[in-house]
Amino acid sequence: EKARMFYDLNLPYEPNDLASVKERVMMAVKLGYDGVALNHVQHGKLTDVPINTVDLTQLSSEEVNFVSHSRIEQANRKFKQLRRLTLHIDAPNQCHSMHPSNPLLSKYDIIAVVPGDESLLHQACEKMQVDLISLDFSKKLPFRLRTKTIGAAIENGVKFEICYSASLKDPSSRRNLINNAMGLVNATKGKNIIISSGAYTAMELRGPYDVINLGTLFNLDCGASKNCISSFANSVILHGEAARRTEKSIYKAEWIRDVEEWKMEDVSTVEEGQDKKRKRGSKQK
Repeated sequence: EKARMFYDLNLPYEPNDLASVKERVMMAVKLGYDGVALNHVQHGKLTDVPINTVDLTQLSSEEVNFVSHSRIEQANRKFKQLRRLTLHIDAPNQCHSMHPSNPLLSKYDIIAVVPGDESLLHQACEKMQVDLISLDFSKKLPFRLRTKTIGAAIENGVKFEICYSASLKDPSSRRNLINNAMGLVNATKGKNIIISSGAYTAMELRGPYDVINLGTLFNLDCGASKNCISSFANSVILHGEAARRTEKSIYKAEWIRDVEEWKMEDVSTVEEGQDKKRKRGSKQK
């Protein structure tokens, strides 16, 4: 069997504490992950005011391979770092800023959304062009995860995220995580789910096989649980690549169309001028 690549697609990015970001990235390498996404979290509406872009952590080859017999080194692969944007939305008017035409979105590899209520979840599943829908499973959800709503997102190639770090703190959070995750697994039939850490400290990170074991508590079998940090996570990355590439193509096509229209207007103006000259010439004769 081909070696799986493991990803943690949610390491919160803190621009004022880059040492912590680097520590978590290093821990992810040590635990056996092949890549991570550094997650910039934004609450409310995205505006045209520049937001903090994510600076990828610079790692030397010695740092990446500081673990003896590193999986990455053995497979002759590079550790992958991605930029992710997650928007928490609490009102319908905040959804408009997530339109693909927003140039801020092109700065990121993965676009995720956290809907605040059931109507916003419905909108995120059916209409919003995102790669990932994330929910806070450490708390009791204020709405049901309906199969029809979840199915609409799956048809659009959108995945759902379960984050485990917030549930490590107390028994109540762990209970909520398991119950909510089981509900999601039931609604998705165990597919199109990724499991991420959402870790703010290195100590909150867990290794890939610990995460796979955690997934079995959500009624996932081992194979399906492994997909949550490998093939499904990779699908999120590919979905983001395709979406950002399509957006760039749309911009280019619109620019070309504008240029062509300008050329046609210019040609028609020249032709009109030539017609007027011919008419004046025939009158003089």
